[in-house]
This record gives sequence, C-alpha cells and structure tokens, in this order.
Amino acid sequence: MFHVDHATFDEILHLISLIGLERNASKACNSSSSEISMKCRLAVTLHWLAGSSHFDLCFAWGIAIGTLYNKEKDSIQPTIKALDDVFDTGSVKLPLTDTEQLDQVATSFYDPSGGLLDGCIRAIDGFAVGT
Repeated sequence: MFHVDHATFDEILHLISLIGLERNASKACNSSSSEISMKCRLAVTLHWLAGSSHFDLCFAWGIAIGTLYNKEKDSIQPTIKALDDVFDTGSVKLPLTDTEQLDQVATSFYDPSGGLLDGCIRAIDGFAVGT
C-alpha cells in the first residue's frame, strides 16, 4: 500500500519521529479538535509521493485539502523534509550481507502481490529493486 513493507514503514516512522518535527498541537486542536499523528502524516505523504490524488487522500484520511498543502500546518511538506533528512544521512539501509533478512523482505512483497513481485526488496514509486 505504501511501496514499502510494514517493517520498513515502522522503521521510517521511528526515524522521522526522532527528528522531532515541530507542530503546534494547541493550534491544531483549536482548528480541528485534534492534530494529525505522525503515522498518518507519513502514510499520507508516501501515498502522495506514489501518485495518489490529493482528493482521495483527504477523503480517506479525513484531512482538509487546505491542511494537506499548508506549510505551517500538519502537511506533507515537513514530512517530505524529514524523509529527505533521514535518507540523506543513510539511516535506512538494506541488509545487503544478510541473505536471510533479504529473503524475509522479499517475501513481504511477494505474498501481498500474489507472487507478482518475486525477489523485490524495495519499491519506489513503482520501480522494483530485485535481490
């Protein structure tokens, strides 16, 4: 769903959470009764980067269109910046020397795809990288 397996999604979520994206929770609560969780922000950002329509994202995740693109609110822009920072430091790495772990990652793509993604260990915007 996000072009990454569950373990990688959780790892990315953890890493961008460490960056500590600043949000004004009181302003978010005043405007909409709640702030957008980091997990939701990452999910929406990954969907958007994969080509999802902003209308679909806003409907599916309950986010106002104005919030999605507003640089001062819980939008995708700060999350993209955090992703850039995480990947620029090389924090997310493939276990290139651990073939057992690579097989587990490949299986996490193989099973949900019904066997179409055989040997895939990463997918970025539809581009598959094989083992």
